[in-house]
Amino acid sequence: MFYSIFKALIKPFFFLLYGIRVYGKEHMDYEGRMIIISNHWGNLDPIILGLCMKKKVYFMAKAELFKFRPLAAVIRALGAFPVVRGKNDLGALSAAAEILERGYTFGIFPEGTRSKSGKVLSFQPGAAFIALRSKTQILPVAIVNKPHFLRRMRIVLDAPIDVAPLADSALSVAENAKKITLMLHDKILALKGSVSCP
Repeated sequence: MFYSIFKALIKPFFFLLYGIRVYGKEHMDYEGRMIIISNHWGNLDPIILGLCMKKKVYFMAKAELFKFRPLAAVIRALGAFPVVRGKNDLGALSAAAEILERGYTFGIFPEGTRSKSGKVLSFQPGAAFIALRSKTQILPVAIVNKPHFLRRMRIVLDAPIDVAPLADSALSVAENAKKITLMLHDKILALKGSVSCP
């Protein structure tokens, strides 16, 4: 209840302030659990994507964001939880597994850090690894341009990807995750270039 009220209150403000337009809304109409991946521009990404999606998204966000209490309060209310970058954060992985087991939507930024230039950086294999382990589809989302006050912002969704058929039985889960990660990177690149933003 609190989540729905909070989202309803701040969504119009963000959509007006950043001129947000979402393409591929039909891909939000999925049933059951899902992993959302996206490229990463900045600290507002978890908030903006959380407001765009129809279902609540539990985002894995860098622990540093939770040090600033006002921002931490907002992203926690929208479902984000902290992960320590550069380490095998077993607590964050367990939290992600629990979210998916309960049939919810888990969100992650595979680049692992913000891209200051806007170029899509190399992806870490965590999202693909979790998808393979949990047998969960991945919904690719591209944030076309960086949020700026009173400028148009575009977000593009594509159809969910079932990664299980992409796995090679001759390879380990880790090896398959690396292979699938490259494909996911190319998918986000293509989505990002599919829509122009004046």
